[in-house]
Amino acid sequence: MKLSFFSVLLLAGHLCAAAPMPLPESNDGARHVFSTNQENFLMDGKPVKIISGEMHYPRVPRQHWKDRFQRIKAMGMNTVCTYLFWNVHEPEPGKWDFSGNLDFVEFIKEAQKAGLWVIVRPGPYVCAEWEFGGFPGWLLKDEDLKVRSQDPRFLEPAMAYLKKVCSMLEPLQITKGGPIIMAQVENEYGSYGSDKDYVKKHLDVIRKELPGVVPFTSDGPNDWMIKNGTLPGVVPAMNFGGGAKGAFANLEKHKGKTPRINGEFWVGWFDHWGKPKNGGSTEGFNRDLKWMLENNVSPNLFMAHGGTSFGFMNGANWEGAYTPDVTNYDYGAPISENGTLTDRYRTFRQTIQDYYGDTYKLPEPPAQPEMMELPPITFTETAGMFSRLPQPVIRKEPVHMEALGQSLGFILYRTKVNGPVKGELKMNNMQDRAIVYVDGKRQGAADRRYKQDSCDIVIPSGLHTVDIFVENMGRINFGGQIQGERKGIRGPITLDGKKLENFLIYNFPCKGVELIPFSGKKPAGDQPVFHRGYFNVSNPKDTYLDMRDGWKKGVVWVNGRNLGRFWFIGSQQALYCPGEYLKPGKNEIVVLDVDGGSGTVKGVKEAIYEVNRDPAMADVFRVGKPVAPAAGQLVHKGSFAKGADQQEIKFRAPVQARYIAIVSKNAHDNGPHAAIAELNFLDASGNLLPREQWSVVYADSHETTGEAAQAGLVMDNQPTTYWHTKWQGDNPRHPHMIVLDLGKVQKLSGFRYLPRQDRENGRIKDYEVYASPKPFKPAK
Repeated sequence: MKLSFFSVLLLAGHLCAAAPMPLPESNDGARHVFSTNQENFLMDGKPVKIISGEMHYPRVPRQHWKDRFQRIKAMGMNTVCTYLFWNVHEPEPGKWDFSGNLDFVEFIKEAQKAGLWVIVRPGPYVCAEWEFGGFPGWLLKDEDLKVRSQDPRFLEPAMAYLKKVCSMLEPLQITKGGPIIMAQVENEYGSYGSDKDYVKKHLDVIRKELPGVVPFTSDGPNDWMIKNGTLPGVVPAMNFGGGAKGAFANLEKHKGKTPRINGEFWVGWFDHWGKPKNGGSTEGFNRDLKWMLENNVSPNLFMAHGGTSFGFMNGANWEGAYTPDVTNYDYGAPISENGTLTDRYRTFRQTIQDYYGDTYKLPEPPAQPEMMELPPITFTETAGMFSRLPQPVIRKEPVHMEALGQSLGFILYRTKVNGPVKGELKMNNMQDRAIVYVDGKRQGAADRRYKQDSCDIVIPSGLHTVDIFVENMGRINFGGQIQGERKGIRGPITLDGKKLENFLIYNFPCKGVELIPFSGKKPAGDQPVFHRGYFNVSNPKDTYLDMRDGWKKGVVWVNGRNLGRFWFIGSQQALYCPGEYLKPGKNEIVVLDVDGGSGTVKGVKEAIYEVNRDPAMADVFRVGKPVAPAAGQLVHKGSFAKGADQQEIKFRAPVQARYIAIVSKNAHDNGPHAAIAELNFLDASGNLLPREQWSVVYADSHETTGEAAQAGLVMDNQPTTYWHTKWQGDNPRHPHMIVLDLGKVQKLSGFRYLPRQDRENGRIKDYEVYASPKPFKPAK
C-alpha cells in the first residue's frame, strides 16, 4: 500500500510523539481538526510543527501569488501567514472592496492549491509598516476619536469589519476542508496598552465566527509586553529578530508550559526615507531559526517575501521623530521584492532541509524571475497641479484632511495676505511635509521628520496669494503616536505672529490620473507638475523604474496604476513595476514631481539603493547641542555585563528627573563605538514608564550613512534596531553621550538597558547616568 505524505508524517509522529513532525500538505481535500495540548500543536490528535512564512496579498501582484507560494514552499515552509488590511477593504464607510489584488479569499485558496496551510491575522490593527497600521483614515474625522480603544466610534466599525472578514474566512477553516489553522487576536497589543477587555472583544468575534481555528496573541518577549498582550487560555506567540532562547524562557516564566510558536521572526527590516537599506546578519538569523526547529518552536519568517507597499500604503514610525517608510517592502527577506531568491533564502532552505532530514525532500524552487530593461523614456506633456483646481471647501480656520472626507494624498490651503510683511509662517499641527508658495513662487518648506512646522517668507506690498501644499507621507503604524495622525494642518496658521484666516481648501487624493488635462505647454510658477510619457513593450515582464535622472520627489503611475512614491534622498532609487501592470504595445507613464524635478525614466533589472543628502535638510551626525551634566547630577555608575541579555539597573534611591544622560565610558570590545538597542526607565514601583512623549535631546554622534542607526532607535520598541555612534568615514572615540527628555518630571527607580543584539561591537561596558528635573547646562 502506498502511504501519503500525510500518513507517513502521522505515523512518524505516533512512533515518536516527543518529536513533532512538520505539517502535511493542505490540499488533500479532507477535513481535519487542528488543536493544542499543553506543549504541542496537534493535527487530528498528532503532534505537528508549523514552519511558516509571512507574505501579504496587497503587496504582491496577483499573477505572482502562485509563483511566490512555490518559492515559499521550496524554502521549507508548510504554512503562509498574512494580515488582512481594513483600510483597503473599506476605503469609505460601508463601501467594500475585495476585488483583484484585494481578494484574500482567492489568495488563501491559491495557498491551499500549493499545499500550504494558512494563518490569518485579521486585525483590525495590523501594524505591518502599512498606512495607519491598517486603520482607514476616515475614522479620524472626529477630532477626539481614539483608535485601539473602547471608544464606541472606533469599536463599532472595527468590530463590524472584523465580523465581515471573519464571515468570509469561515468556509476556509480546516474543519471545513480549508487551509486556515490559526487566527490572531488583535496584534502586538502588549506593546501598546493594557485593556484586556478591549482585546477580549476581538477574541469573542474570532471564537464565534471561526470556531474551527486556534486563536493566538502575538507580542514581544519583554515582561510588560507578555503581561499586557496575552489572554488566559489563548496561545501566546513571541515576536523577535534574535534571542529566541531567551524569549521563550521568559514566556515560560510568565505563562508556564504552552505550545511554542514564533509570531514574527524578523529576518530583515524595513527602510525609511533618507536612511541606508537595512540588512541584518543571515548567520545570526539562521542560528535562531535552527534553535527554534530543534527546540519544538514553530517559526514564522517575517517576511518570507515582503513585496511592495504600492500607492500611498507605506506606514511610518516614531523614533524620537517622524520617520516615514519607503515604498519598497523588500525587508531584506529571503525572497526579495521582485521574487529573486537570495543567499539568505539558500541558507534558510538548507537549515530546514537538514531539519527534515530523510523524512521529506524539499521541492526545487522556481527559476529566478525574468526581468526586462527599458530604454530611457522621455516626457513631452505636462499638467500643473494647481492649474485646474477642484472645487474648494471654504473654512475660516484650516482643518485636517480627514475632516473633509480625505484619507490619502495631498491638500492645499490657500489664503490672501496684505503686505508688506516679513516673518515666520508657523503651521501648527502640520503633518507631514509642507511647501509654501507666494503668488505661485516657492518660498520655503517644512518637514515633520525634522520637527519643523514653520518657514520664513516675504510678502511684498499689496494683496498676495499664499499657498501651503501639504503631503500625507504615511501615517504612523506603531506605538502611542498612532493617536495623533490627522493629516494636513489643524492650525492655527500664523504669519509674523498674526493669525491667518479665510482659507480655500483643495483636496488632492490622487486616486487616478485619467482626467488630468495634459498639454505641451509648461505650467506657470513653481507648482507641482504631472509629466506624461509613453513607451512600447513587445513582451511585458517585471522591471524596476530608475528615477535618478533629474527627479526629486513624487509619485509614479503606469497605465493608471500607482507604483508608489520616489524621493531622491533614497535609499530606494527605483520603483518596482510588475509586468502585470504593462501591456503589449503602447504604455503610459505619469510622474508627479512636487519639488520641481524632471528627467527621463529607464527600466532596469535590479533594485537600486543609494542615499543622497537633501541640501535643504542637511544630514548631521550630532543630535542637538552638547550639554555638560554637573558632578552633582550623577545618580549611578557601573559596568554592564557582557553579552546580549537585557539588564535591569536599580538606583540606590529614587530620583526626580525629566532629563537623563547616559554616558558610555568604554566598550566590551575595546573599540571606539557605543550602541544601545533599547532604553526603558522604571517608575518608583519598578514599572516601565510610557515612552510616547520621550525625545532625544542630544547624542554626540549617530550613524546614518553606513547604516540606519540614529539616536531615536533607543526607544522604538524594536530590539533589532539600535543607536550606534558614527563609524562611516569617522570614528569618534569614548566617552559617548545620549540625553533623553522624558516629557515631564517623574520619579525614577532605575532603568533597563538592551545591548545591540546582532554582534558585540559597541556594547557598552562602563557607564554613568546623570539625571535632572531641568535641562542640563550647555557645554562650553
